[in-house]
Amino acid sequence: SSFITVSDLQEATAPDNQLVVASENLGYRAGYSVDNLHRGIIDDQAPHATLALAGSNFTVADARNGRHQLQALNILPFKDGLFKILVHPYVSYDLVNDPNVNGLADITKYTARGNGNPLFSYEDRGLVTEVAGCRIEETTSVFSETISTVNYYRTYIFGKGGLGSVSLEGFSPSKVRDPQNQNFKIMVNRFTGGSVADPTNAI
Repeated sequence: SSFITVSDLQEATAPDNQLVVASENLGYRAGYSVDNLHRGIIDDQAPHATLALAGSNFTVADARNGRHQLQALNILPFKDGLFKILVHPYVSYDLVNDPNVNGLADITKYTARGNGNPLFSYEDRGLVTEVAGCRIEETTSVFSETISTVNYYRTYIFGKGGLGSVSLEGFSPSKVRDPQNQNFKIMVNRFTGGSVADPTNAI
């Protein structure tokens, strides 16, 4: 478990609400921990469902290959008709900057979407693009390893029903609809008795 202590002095003199700041930080850590638990389960299955890259870097051709491999196994896309691909920002950099024919820049040159920008936005951990029947998003929560001084980052592709999760009873929202506004519950305890660490009862 994680905890943050806030003293009366800190709460009274800080320019912002320290309990809100602490709860946001703890909520982020809780979500990150659950995210890592899910990723561990996914990575455990990786040896049974691995696709090799067409080249040395992730490209649109790899997204297309992944989509067709899932379709061949009768795996359905999500409700929007797209499969979801999660990539590390270093991997999306290679994808976006691929200069080859049929690379992302080439195939979106004349078919820009979303305010004339085929890459939509550069939100933190947000949407990179929609291409080859896939919605590609960034995350840093991916398996990585270094082999002979070269860093490798795993990329994940999902279809409908490919991943399920459960809530931690009593500590998280049931049925998260908006991750930006639904957070883990944080317990706040205000101590009223002094202790060795807090003899003046100020924490």
